[in-house]
Amino acid sequence: MSDLSLSVVVMTHPARLDMAEELARSLAPWPVEVVVDPRPHEGPSTLRTSVEAWAAVPEGATHHMVLQDDVIPVPGFIERVHQEILRAGDRGVAYCADWSSRNGAVSRMGAVVGAHAVETVPDYVPCVALSLPRSAAEGYARFAREWPDRTDADDVVMLRYTEAAGVVVQLALPHLVAHEQLPSLAGNDAKGQRNSACFWQGLPEDPGTERPDVLRGPLSVPYLKHGRAWVYGRTREEGNVWETLPAEDSERWTGLGARALDSALDAGRPDRAGASYNTLRERVPDAQLDAVWTTAFLMGHYRRGVEPYSGFFARPGSAPDEELLREALRTLSIGGLFPVVAHEVTGDLSQELTELARLGFAAGGIENQDVRNV
Repeated sequence: MSDLSLSVVVMTHPARLDMAEELARSLAPWPVEVVVDPRPHEGPSTLRTSVEAWAAVPEGATHHMVLQDDVIPVPGFIERVHQEILRAGDRGVAYCADWSSRNGAVSRMGAVVGAHAVETVPDYVPCVALSLPRSAAEGYARFAREWPDRTDADDVVMLRYTEAAGVVVQLALPHLVAHEQLPSLAGNDAKGQRNSACFWQGLPEDPGTERPDVLRGPLSVPYLKHGRAWVYGRTREEGNVWETLPAEDSERWTGLGARALDSALDAGRPDRAGASYNTLRERVPDAQLDAVWTTAFLMGHYRRGVEPYSGFFARPGSAPDEELLREALRTLSIGGLFPVVAHEVTGDLSQELTELARLGFAAGGIENQDVRNV
């Protein structure tokens, strides 16, 4: 794909036009078009604006990328995007997944096994920053223009389109954009702060193309949401049907029943004792601290013994970057404890919560730990 030609659009609402134009200028000298909501008087709609943004593929472009106006790209963003597209071939590439989402969770699992990208799970397609081959970009625009429910968000309709068209989307690791914290025009403020699960500015100058391949075909993923530990997994291959279950009820995917998880949690309590843990207990309920530890434990357990993660991690050259691993563990609590624990609290206790997650992750990855038969 040496003849790669990338077109770039920033989609926006008139209320944020200045911000969109500033983002476009920040990517200079790369040409960037700004596409504005065509009917803002009808109320903000990511779906309506996305149709115009994805249809704006100029003649000669082989790939098209749409950015939302509130993204913060890494330095050298366009060059990194080219590298990711060249690795992805005919796949779409998303450059950010929300830290409280299931795709944020699978991003973390990709990071902890050392992948440079991971296939998305059918939660939604992250559209904050997304590139598609030309045919898929134009296909989405046609599909979304005819979508019957105009109140749906673009990321939901994008999921329906990619499923119908057989387009695979993968998430770049690390994520290449962060999400600026602004009041949501789409009514998402009740969901709390929305930011990247695995954004890291400390990228090497040239990551090259010899990094391990994409982590493909995840069948389940542990994640933290609303202060509880969950597992999202596929229940039926036909139709790609997935469901969410509490971690203690997810033995079909984890290999660990409720008694086994309780045993692991109890075994890990001595490691958690100390001044920092006492500080956490002053402001975070015990149930939520247990949920952080359990989710991180399952992440370590998955890396050690659940496919496809364990097989990928065993491959030569797949050692994760320690800074990215730490960022994945840091965002776990910030994204997953809200609204039970306020972002102000998780921000204040970020260091202590990251250490708690690290302890759980390490315990889940202990080679000789066997709690499956408890």
